Amino acid sequence: MLWLVSSASAAAVVTRYVDDDHAQCPQATFTKIQAAIDASAAHDIVRVCAGTYREQLTLPAAKTALMVASLPALAAHVVAPASGLTAYDDAYLHRRMDLIQVLGSQQHVLGLSIAGPLTPHIASDGCAAAAAIEVDADDVVLDGNALSGLADDTCSGQTPSTTGIRVGSGSGAVVERGTIQGAREGVELDGAAQTVVENNTIVGRGSGVDGTWGLYVLSDAGQLSARSNDISAMNVGMLVAFAGGLVKGNVLHDNGTGLELSDGMFADIDSNVIRHNTGDGLYADVIGKYGNGSYAPIRLNDVRYNGHDGIAIYGCGLNCGLSPTSYQLDRNVSLSNGRYDCFDVAAFNDTWTGNIGVTASPSALCSPH
Repeated sequence: MLWLVSSASAAAVVTRYVDDDHAQCPQATFTKIQAAIDASAAHDIVRVCAGTYREQLTLPAAKTALMVASLPALAAHVVAPASGLTAYDDAYLHRRMDLIQVLGSQQHVLGLSIAGPLTPHIASDGCAAAAAIEVDADDVVLDGNALSGLADDTCSGQTPSTTGIRVGSGSGAVVERGTIQGAREGVELDGAAQTVVENNTIVGRGSGVDGTWGLYVLSDAGQLSARSNDISAMNVGMLVAFAGGLVKGNVLHDNGTGLELSDGMFADIDSNVIRHNTGDGLYADVIGKYGNGSYAPIRLNDVRYNGHDGIAIYGCGLNCGLSPTSYQLDRNVSLSNGRYDCFDVAAFNDTWTGNIGVTASPSALCSPH
């Protein structure tokens, strides 16, 4: 019998080793990560040994399930080339420059230590928004990476934001077990559905630095799973808009605002710890500034010691003429906050059931502790 086997299934997975000085991995045949990526095929593995790699990396779309991993974890340091990063125009003609672009489905980036600054290659690139890692593919996994030193680069009187990890398109991305320090936006989800952001530690630039977000979710990010993240030192710890799914078990502390909900948000807000933020612990608009109504169960959250209101529900941003939806607040504990433990403008049909607090406006929102 004649068996026909496709070339894809017959091809063996190849592991390639990279070592900048051949000191840790003498078997390595590459000293540059990009060279090993270029030599690889789909499903291959690139093991990057301890060292410092001054490279701008692209994992091409055609090389599905390609893996790039530090050996051991966090020993491979990726930084911008001495000449700086080269910018490009994305699909929306926005000027961008990214240290690592992940463009193929099911690709993995594991355990890299990634450091800024993300400086431009030439002056004309200087006003491009920058990200340490940009994802534009389905089912990508970013696991255990450490990002630091991500200051903004000022040019021509502008200061484009620097993002740690940006998932710009695709679905099913996983961002987990990472640390991100000093970015204006820790993780941004912009049009990315079914994204998992779990078990990350994100530390910003201080609660008083305006326009900084730990996790920034917008633009139809359906079926979000944001769980067990620790976010601090941001103007807003987590902002969720145009998104559904689950926000559970996160610790949002020492930010300006802990958690902000707005504009078409219909995620389940469950069992988060929101403490010691200088402003509101949990701030929500029923209708956001783009005129989209929001709905969510907000339940079992622990909201304490925030500088302004513990839980604050407001009416609308700019476009108040549209039909609103409402929030269902159930069994939250909101105590020892600066102004009110529970606050609602009472303009819409929010429901408050079994919430514990001391101070409230209107007075019936919280049960006395």
